Amino acid sequence: MDLQTITTHVKFYRDLAWLAGKYGHSDLLRGTDMDQFLEKPEHPSSKVRAKAEDLPKDLQRMGPSFVKLGQLLSTRPDLIPTPYVKALARLQDECEWFPAEQSKEVISEELGASVYELFAEFKEEPIAAASLGQVHFARLMDGSPVAVKVERPGIRKEILEHLHILLNVAKFVDAHTEIGRRHNFHKMLREFRYSILHELDYRQEANHLLTIKENLKGFNRIVVPSPILDYTTSKVLTMEWIEGKEIDNLTPEELSNINGPEITNELFRAYLKQIFVDGIFHADPHPGNLFIVDTSKIALLDLGMVGRIPHHVQGKLLDLILAIAEGRGRDVADAAIAMGETMEGFDKEGFRRQLGQMIIGTRDAQLGDIQVGDIMNRVSEASGYAQIRLPSELTLLGKALLNLDYVGRRLDPNFNPAVCFQNNIWSIVRQRLMSGVSPWQILQRAIDIKDFTLEFPRKLSRIMELIARNELTFEVIDEKTLIEGFRNIANRLTTGVIIAAMILGASQLMRVPTPRYQLLGYPALAIVLFLGAAIAGVILVVGILLHSGTRGPKGS
Repeated sequence: MDLQTITTHVKFYRDLAWLAGKYGHSDLLRGTDMDQFLEKPEHPSSKVRAKAEDLPKDLQRMGPSFVKLGQLLSTRPDLIPTPYVKALARLQDECEWFPAEQSKEVISEELGASVYELFAEFKEEPIAAASLGQVHFARLMDGSPVAVKVERPGIRKEILEHLHILLNVAKFVDAHTEIGRRHNFHKMLREFRYSILHELDYRQEANHLLTIKENLKGFNRIVVPSPILDYTTSKVLTMEWIEGKEIDNLTPEELSNINGPEITNELFRAYLKQIFVDGIFHADPHPGNLFIVDTSKIALLDLGMVGRIPHHVQGKLLDLILAIAEGRGRDVADAAIAMGETMEGFDKEGFRRQLGQMIIGTRDAQLGDIQVGDIMNRVSEASGYAQIRLPSELTLLGKALLNLDYVGRRLDPNFNPAVCFQNNIWSIVRQRLMSGVSPWQILQRAIDIKDFTLEFPRKLSRIMELIARNELTFEVIDEKTLIEGFRNIANRLTTGVIIAAMILGASQLMRVPTPRYQLLGYPALAIVLFLGAAIAGVILVVGILLHSGTRGPKGS
């Protein structure tokens, strides 16, 4: 390890110690008492709010690695108190810019030519600088305006080294403290390391831009910039230039001139589609990443961080948010339990009762005061108290919805996300159903049915053989009752097959001319078979109807 690396590590440890000293365990990490969660005031004291608001500023001042650490904490309402979650959710990823010469050097190395050969115009002063890179305005040779995002030199090495330190600290904390064993910090940081490595590859962001732009093409008020793939590598991202203004920089006069209600409604509908239909959503919609364009549109920028929700999780998530929007506390608890991983000490009935009390409190609020993102974060926080570990997709979504709540009220003070969700629920369900049906899926189901049809006789024969030998056994289930039930089923199946055979035989015999032995003008044997089958069928149906309501071996 060289001197520079040692110096970097020492500085990081020093900053980490200072951070831990200012925001100690008692402030930054919440407790484990669910009653304490319910009894704490809804609105924290001005001292707590001020301290929470200081944390994003301190993290920005301490450098890129701490900014990313703040982004991680902002997705963990189960770990840190609500005031800190809200403050970190609006953490602007802004850092000091690095010299333009370094930007031009990275561009030349990545694209194989100087900026003067690649662009007709390249502005050296960056228009934005974040923890991982900075953005320059440029024009292609055909005059098209573009934004060129360039990775900060040395940032990969720095962040990976700092994450290595944090992983070692987390491993120690997990092994020696109760809070570490409960939250598994080492696993949380491993997942974070994986997401950071993806965010450091600008080709991933280019793919996100293409995917989300295609998914939202039906929303006329939503703008997503297109990447210029020929000018994009893992360290350089060139994309369409979007002329607009950050939401927080809009003056009262500008706010009054835009169509706030329609923009906000379409933005929320676009997010509902991303979350519940597409399964991929823009995960960092803080005000700095949303631009108002031409007073009637809104642009989604910085898609380095996206959330992915598997199809099987979307349905559970839909139940959860609908229950939140309608104030059904016990259903919210049941949905959280279904989605999460329960740990030792989990009290299911206590959790349902206490979370129900919390949701009832939100139902009493005025309609315009209900914030779905805030309530979702409180659900995540309550789950942490109750020893439920929710999936990371849910906590990331809570952060995104919290930002959307803020943006919605900035553009339209009367907007209510819960009402918007309720008004669009059937459209969401219809789109989910349609998205779940594709030619490939239909073909796959047909293959499954064919395989089941071919295998069923063999498997049924094997079951019957085991039943006949009295060798069919089951664990946990009442073996005698189940075997007796299978025997009854087998007898009825056999009787049904015999009746069907008699009917088929009778129909074939009807065609055979037998002038000497006739009954009612038809072949006698055919009539006898048909009547026998009819009588047996009636007896079988009556037997089924008589015993269908009974229980136990005799009624199975």
